[in-house]
Amino acid sequence: MPEGPQVARYARLQTEKLADHEINVDAPSGRSEDVASFFDGATLRGIEAIGKHLIYDFGDERLMHVHLGRFGTFHSGEMPAPEIRGIVRLRMWTDRVWFELRGAIAVDIFDNDRRTALGGRIGPNPLDPEADIDLAYRKIVKRRSSIGMLLMDQSIVGGIGNIYRSEVLFLNGVHPLAPGTSLVRKTWKAMWADLVRVMADGAKIGRIVTTHAVDRAKPKGAVRRDDRFYAYHRTGLPCRRCGTAIEEMLVGTRRVFFCPKDQPPYVAPRARAPKKSVKPKK
Repeated sequence: MPEGPQVARYARLQTEKLADHEINVDAPSGRSEDVASFFDGATLRGIEAIGKHLIYDFGDERLMHVHLGRFGTFHSGEMPAPEIRGIVRLRMWTDRVWFELRGAIAVDIFDNDRRTALGGRIGPNPLDPEADIDLAYRKIVKRRSSIGMLLMDQSIVGGIGNIYRSEVLFLNGVHPLAPGTSLVRKTWKAMWADLVRVMADGAKIGRIVTTHAVDRAKPKGAVRRDDRFYAYHRTGLPCRRCGTAIEEMLVGTRRVFFCPKDQPPYVAPRARAPKKSVKPKK
């Protein structure tokens, strides 16, 4: 599933190849013919990533919106483009390069008002150096929903998917079912710093890697597929830090992976009994 860094990477790479060019657009599958015909032949000014959404700016308030969802992906190459195979939602090309979009859940025509409304619905993004970390924290600590659930809410933090959720909870020893109200600011700042680090790396290299070299089976050289994560999809395997078997549970509609020792269940503090008043001796 594409997460925020992959979407940001798509925006950067496509901007490099397509911006300031007249773009040919068509919809081979027939699902987005109205969008394709509206933008076909227009000059693309730039592309913006907002959380897991892409906004293509063709000027004069002509914006194309793409939401990749869980299965959306782009394929690309140099011209000539290959013969269409399978279901292609949208194809964009110049005389030099082509991009094909598959699996997206939304391809729409936007204007500035709809773009502004979308930005208002998406929470602070760790890839944005000016993101308001306190805004996200204030939303979390007001809710008794689990932190594992809240991290997947794009209105709270933009761009986080299931992999980053599992990994940032592991890195900070937070149980997925701990209520949002239990999150202390110090822990949230550490979680945010980890998100900034791993998501920036993901946007740069196009691959999600959350482990530190010291915790990998092979610390040196290219990171192997089996060494990329601490908890995600490692059910039954030993924790890289304590050796306890990694477990999984369903939080919302998605599985989250965790270490039961390094991420112990949250225990609410006991309420203090009211002090008994002592009558003064006569």
